Amino acid sequence: MIRREYGSERGVILLTVIAAVMLMSILVLGVLSRNYSQALISERERKHLQAELIAKKALWWAREIYAGGSTTLTDFSEYVDGTTYSVHYTQVAGGGPGATRAFTMDVSY
Repeated sequence: MIRREYGSERGVILLTVIAAVMLMSILVLGVLSRNYSQALISERERKHLQAELIAKKALWWAREIYAGGSTTLTDFSEYVDGTTYSVHYTQVAGGGPGATRAFTMDVSY
């Protein structure tokens, strides 16, 4: 008699619990995926900002080199937070004596 009363409800409860666990698993995976994506975006943004700061430092360094009378710039690297940032200068042709010295600068990481 007890078996007849509760026999069909056990199957429904089991399916409901399995469906709820599956739904929660999907939601958890979605949240984890979003957090991981945000972490990657934050890491790229951090590296970009550090590269910008190193480029500003390299610009001031080049200014001091030129102010000291030198006409050549040497490439350099800087290691920050586990990443090596390399600065490469390229002289731009043109300009005569007394003209403004021009160069391009690339920062890679």
